[in-house]
Amino acid sequence: MLANAEWIVSKKGPQTFFLFEYHFPDGSHLTEPEEAFLQHVGLIGDNFSLETTVGQPTMIWRGLNRGIERIELVRQ
Repeated sequence: MLANAEWIVSKKGPQTFFLFEYHFPDGSHLTEPEEAFLQHVGLIGDNFSLETTVGQPTMIWRGLNRGIERIELVRQ
């Protein structure tokens, strides 16, 4: 995760940016069909901004490069 300087200074914009990815040593992991699907739709291997609001159960990921525009995670 990389903190957003604008958020640190003026509390505007997303709090952080991150790359959603995983890493396995070469040859130690076979890509499953489900993983391949998530890569093709733009979840795995994409950059996201992250936004949260104090006191709210919601976290929003906004895709920055590919197919996913927004993921809203809500704590139940």
